[in-house]
Amino acid sequence: MPHNHLLAGDIWPFLDGRAVDLVSDYFSPAYTGNQFHRLGGGGDVGPEANVFTPVDLIAVSMLDVHVPGEAALQILGPLSPKLTTLLSDIPTDVALEDSDESLIDDGSPADRLWFELTCLPNVGRTIAGKLIARKRPRLIPVFDSVIKDALLPRESNYWKRLRNELQHQSLVDRLREVRTESGIGSSIPLIRVLDVAVWMRNRRGSTNKIPFTPRPES
Repeated sequence: MPHNHLLAGDIWPFLDGRAVDLVSDYFSPAYTGNQFHRLGGGGDVGPEANVFTPVDLIAVSMLDVHVPGEAALQILGPLSPKLTTLLSDIPTDVALEDSDESLIDDGSPADRLWFELTCLPNVGRTIAGKLIARKRPRLIPVFDSVIKDALLPRESNYWKRLRNELQHQSLVDRLREVRTESGIGSSIPLIRVLDVAVWMRNRRGSTNKIPFTPRPES
């Protein structure tokens, strides 16, 4: 895999011996973000798996973002049929580590959904990405300033670059190990385990931050 198709930052420092305790701590009542995936039973299950609902808008607020009122009315109202059509074309049962790149490539339903959301008033890249991650938590990773600074400070295409990283079985195995040992349950996607491990280490106020470390050349 060419180096420029992978993340700029090294993931492995965030999956060291402390990762299990940090992930376990995050999924305690101390952090509202632990409900992002679970609130209302999840955004990717049941008859509303292909429809953005008020619960989904509340769920993303668990990750410290707010969907502006005008945008929320569009998502729940006139734009809903178009968003539902796009969501219907994105599988709920495919994890990023098992996916074909076509599911997240330019022009894919996921990419077009992201574009539609970012066109709404005051909905930036982070909010749009978290909304889609709520509806497809196994396929679409959470991306915010903490993740960006740690793993991809000057580049784009996080979805595809992370998917390429996850083609390394050793990384998938380590994420499964962290998930199992932290006791959070197998319903939490591996990409969410990674997001939490990075965020807990480098969040604001953390005393154990890991500075950006260039990914080793392979």
